[in-house]
Amino acid sequence: MEHIARDRRLRLVIVGIEGAINLGFIIRLAYNFDVDDLYLVDPKVDVSDDEVRRFAARGKEYIGNVRVAASMDDAIEGMDLVACTSAIVPSRRDPLRQAIELRDFVDVARKYRSLALVFGRESTGLTRRELEKCNLYIHIRAGRRYPVLNLSHAVAVALYELYDLYRGDSSFEGVYIDRDILGRVMQKVSEIVGLLQVSGDRAEWILKSIERILYTSKGSSNDFMSLLFFMNRILSRIKRS
Repeated sequence: MEHIARDRRLRLVIVGIEGAINLGFIIRLAYNFDVDDLYLVDPKVDVSDDEVRRFAARGKEYIGNVRVAASMDDAIEGMDLVACTSAIVPSRRDPLRQAIELRDFVDVARKYRSLALVFGRESTGLTRRELEKCNLYIHIRAGRRYPVLNLSHAVAVALYELYDLYRGDSSFEGVYIDRDILGRVMQKVSEIVGLLQVSGDRAEWILKSIERILYTSKGSSNDFMSLLFFMNRILSRIKRS
């Protein structure tokens, strides 16, 4: 399948998929919504399975674009923004599960040239170690009696919401956030937390909270460069004292 040349890149990452029917539907959805990349991490079913191809329907033309990654790190490498999704209702007591709703996330995604959208296993979702690799946590709102969506259904909802943003050009061209700058800011935050001798759960809370604030803010790369300069001055003052 030949991709349409465009300024943005959307990568779908599915970790540990277990069912051939779900995989077939997801391949079809990737074709429906013109997803640039589909990466499978530790899949329990093969894309060549007859059932996968049957449920992919005409989407089987996309199968040649599916990549099996050795690890989640390989699947998300080089992406400006990594967002994890989960059926688990957000918890106020868990720093990894401070979620934003999918529709609000679309506005956040506008600032980034590339997005890796990560989904977990049908049975257990994503592990905490996998969640730690993501910048943001997304929850798809559903009824309280049964908020858990089937994996392929959740993928469909997310791709639908993101379709207008990723299918063509954007008026945000030229004002994207540089992931490298965000990484440098977070490194300085981590250094400050260490120098202030904050550790354990409290340190995790602080780091994830600041990461969430940075990735969802309306600031520009220039704003973050100013913040980086300011934090370097703070670090110097702390070290001198």
